Formats: sequence, C-alpha cells, structure tokens
Amino acid sequence: MARKHDLFLVRIRLRDSFDYRPCIILHSSAQTSSVVLLSSALGLRRDVYDFLISSDDPDFAKTGLKKSSYALGYQIHEMNNGELKHKLGSLEGELAERFDKWLD
Repeated sequence: MARKHDLFLVRIRLRDSFDYRPCIILHSSAQTSSVVLLSSALGLRRDVYDFLISSDDPDFAKTGLKKSSYALGYQIHEMNNGELKHKLGSLEGELAERFDKWLD
C-alpha cells in the first residue's frame, strides 16, 4: 500500500501531455490516494507555489527521480490506488520535513 511521502508513476493529463509522470502521496486509504504531481520543466516552476526537489539535495537519491523536479502546488488529485503504477522511492529526512512545511 502507498504511504505518505512515497513517489509513484501515474498516467494523468497535465497540460497537453497524457504521459506517465511522478507524483508524491499525500494521504492514502485502502482504495484511493491523494497525490501532488511533479514536473521537471524547471522553467515553468513558480517559486511562490511549487516545491523544488533539487538533485543537489542530500536526500535526492532516495526519491528515485532522475533530475531536479518540483511539486505542482496548485492542485491535489485523487487517484485509485490501482493507477499507481510503479514506486520510485520516497521523500525522507529534511527533504520530507521541508515538503510537509510547504504543505501547511
């Protein structure tokens, strides 16, 4: 079962793309999970709203991401747990603490 801070791949429409993309689990129940989507298009990142996951962060390797990305702060999605296709890793340590503070 998915847990808070886990990163998964999900197939979901974002702008014109319907590709698989990473997401972070915010909350999970037996049937569904609340997630925030990630993007690696850093040129589109909005400092005020989005949470940066930098490849320079000491906890970056544990995320399973391949390059710096950011959490899209403008919407939370409800997904059926069956749509969570592949676990990449998880937010851990100070990175997870900063993410939780960003959510508040």
